[in-house]
Amino acid sequence: FYYNARKGGAPPVPDGSGPDDQGSSSAPPLRCVMYKGQRKTVIRVGAEVPIPKIVEFFSALSEQLSEALRKAEVARVSGQTFKQEVLTASSPSAPVLLQMYEDTCFLCFLMRPFVNSLARLFATHKVPLQFKRLNIEKNDFPDNCPVARGTPTFVLFRGEGTPASKLEEFKPKDLVERLVKEFPGLSDEVFQQMDELQGLVSRRFQLFTQLVMWTIEIQKLEALLATAPSSSSSSSAA
Repeated sequence: FYYNARKGGAPPVPDGSGPDDQGSSSAPPLRCVMYKGQRKTVIRVGAEVPIPKIVEFFSALSEQLSEALRKAEVARVSGQTFKQEVLTASSPSAPVLLQMYEDTCFLCFLMRPFVNSLARLFATHKVPLQFKRLNIEKNDFPDNCPVARGTPTFVLFRGEGTPASKLEEFKPKDLVERLVKEFPGLSDEVFQQMDELQGLVSRRFQLFTQLVMWTIEIQKLEALLATAPSSSSSSSAA
């Protein structure tokens, strides 16, 4: 109950959904914030508690995936397919590296080509590591999956009988170094290509920053042109 938790100076509570009044009571509706995984919503509780809405919110969320996404180069998993495609599919000799991400995560966007390229590189050189992804905005955290407080988060699974290892590394260079430790038999050729791939992430960030800056400048020019007098108006004035 937000009224009991908030302190002076805290940001205002969103209105949420529900009744606008308390019915016969003079007290305003109670605004409640509900959390589950990465999801949050606000409801207003009046004379009656909206039990169906609360039950619906806390029901397990799992996205529906197409066959193409499930069989992609870096396969997508959902809450429903997690047990079969991550826990059961992994083993000590052939682990699964799961990337938990969000559509709104900029770093996840920057690293997507990098992770795709790593998956392709490992498959080409027959390194026994599978890369998979879980969207934690569209799926609740499945059973036996560590909770991610930020994204991207990488978790290494080695089978149902082995506890999953949540990697502290999320930067490309740190991730490469961690994978080298996990697979000490990687050849120098593979390591060199991994190092080159991680360097491309910084380059991609630079290019994206330049694109944003040029977009802003173009918008400024468009605004100036929109307010400038046209040539016909200048001739009429003369």
